[in-house]
Amino acid sequence: MKIIWAAIFVFLYWLGSYCVEYNHYAHYIQSDGEGYYMYLPAVIMYQTFEDIPVRTHLEYKPYPNTKKILTRFTYGVALLEAPFFLAAMGTRYLQGYTVIEPFANTYSLFILLASCFYTTLGLYLLHKSLLRHFTPTTAWITVGIIILGTNLLYYSIRQAGISHQYTFCLVSAVVYLLPNFYAKPTIKNTSILAFLMALIVLIRPTNLLLAIFVLLYNVTNKATFQERIAFFKQHIAKLGLIPLIGALVFAPQIYYWYYLSGSPILYSYGESTFEFFSSPKFYEIFFHLCNGFIPYTPVMLFTLIGMGMIAYKNTLNGRSILLIFSILSYLCASWCMWWFGGTFGYRSFSDYYLLMAFGLAFYIQWLLQMRSVILKTVQFAVIAVLCFYSFRMVTFCYNFQVLPDGTDSELFLPAVKRCFWLK
Repeated sequence: MKIIWAAIFVFLYWLGSYCVEYNHYAHYIQSDGEGYYMYLPAVIMYQTFEDIPVRTHLEYKPYPNTKKILTRFTYGVALLEAPFFLAAMGTRYLQGYTVIEPFANTYSLFILLASCFYTTLGLYLLHKSLLRHFTPTTAWITVGIIILGTNLLYYSIRQAGISHQYTFCLVSAVVYLLPNFYAKPTIKNTSILAFLMALIVLIRPTNLLLAIFVLLYNVTNKATFQERIAFFKQHIAKLGLIPLIGALVFAPQIYYWYYLSGSPILYSYGESTFEFFSSPKFYEIFFHLCNGFIPYTPVMLFTLIGMGMIAYKNTLNGRSILLIFSILSYLCASWCMWWFGGTFGYRSFSDYYLLMAFGLAFYIQWLLQMRSVILKTVQFAVIAVLCFYSFRMVTFCYNFQVLPDGTDSELFLPAVKRCFWLK
């Protein structure tokens, strides 16, 4: 089994290298990726944010009236990248190269390694969580669809420096650890869960939605809800560790904001707000060719059906998952930049693929148990084709960006055709 997961890691790393033609020079340390990464050279190499070198000058400028570079992102991803960054420094030192060169090929290469590692770990924990409820066949098919048929692959190998694959891994860890936490809410288990949750929220504040899943885990009716309340009352002292650990996790970020601006809280996204709160762009986030969810990740239609099934049957925390997805969709559709920049597919949903995978697995297992061989075969064939399409778009065909106003939408159909070697 370990060989399989090692092979998945190696495959992701090789594919990422192949997609950039083995030229890693600062490929993942630019734009958003640079914003997340910036903490590492600033703290470890320069011990300051003043006049540190940046590549994306239009995005990362000094805070007004200072020479301190402002990044709108928090340090959570950098914390996860730190072991790989240190390994890159050690590698360059042993090779006799200049260590303090933050955009050197070695650092970018190790960012890709970090991304592939956390994606593989997240998939491993997803697989372990699925095995609690589904057959091994269902679990493996679901894992295969998530990595080959969604844009998680894109962020793992093409945008290795941004947050989504890291959050996917953290969410996978939380869900995997929840049964043990509720069975044995020891100081250790509580502390680990609190740390993971705090880091998830630090990386992206809207990920606080995951707390709904944590609090209502396996709550299916009034009786289990009352049992959960009693559980919290019984372990109130240990649960008091959660805000304390959360404060410790956020403390370095608060210090950075204070160091930068003189204020412990800083809204670093400028004038960006939930502009469409009263008129959310639901159609756009699901169907627009500018990063819409379905055009680039169509296999997730089966996931949405499965999520509806487990919510209707009130099993596998389906109602909590559907509630989280609904709130997340509303928030994303309300954001001023509903397409979330130059990306591939709707990236904000990828953080929650672990939760959505339960709906997908339920649908897959239902298919496997279907008596009609023809219907079963046809649906699995469709799933395979859709996964192949997304895989090809990620690895070979997607080299353009449809704009929110529809500009360059004419490039989409030719890209689809190229996926299947059609003219």
